[in-house]
Amino acid sequence: QARLWEAKVHFTQLSVHFRNEKYADKSIYLVPNQELSVVISIHPHEHFTVQAEYQFTGSSYEGNDFENTQEKLSSYGVLNLLYCYEPKPGISFYARINNLLDKSYATIKYNGVWYPAAGRTLQCGVRYEF
Repeated sequence: QARLWEAKVHFTQLSVHFRNEKYADKSIYLVPNQELSVVISIHPHEHFTVQAEYQFTGSSYEGNDFENTQEKLSSYGVLNLLYCYEPKPGISFYARINNLLDKSYATIKYNGVWYPAAGRTLQCGVRYEF
């Protein structure tokens, strides 16, 4: 019998630093210090899956900030939803909404210029495995 629901949690704590003498012990820029994802999937029928996913990304130094003196990119969290229909093994149809709450955030920053991430997006598709 198939599971009615399942949950997954993944957490990463990073501490990455330059090894050369000039920037010794400085954090590597654009690498977030923490990442967390929580996924809850519900299977109301053997062919259907509804999934909610929360993704958190910690702060990081902006690009080219070798000295770690610039304002950091802020941490952020986004909520995603997925609906999947798999009529038979190997073929599925899906619709996914990324950044459901249309959160404004940036994943890249160089020389004080922020590059915003995508707002709410919808992805639809078909997957065929052979």
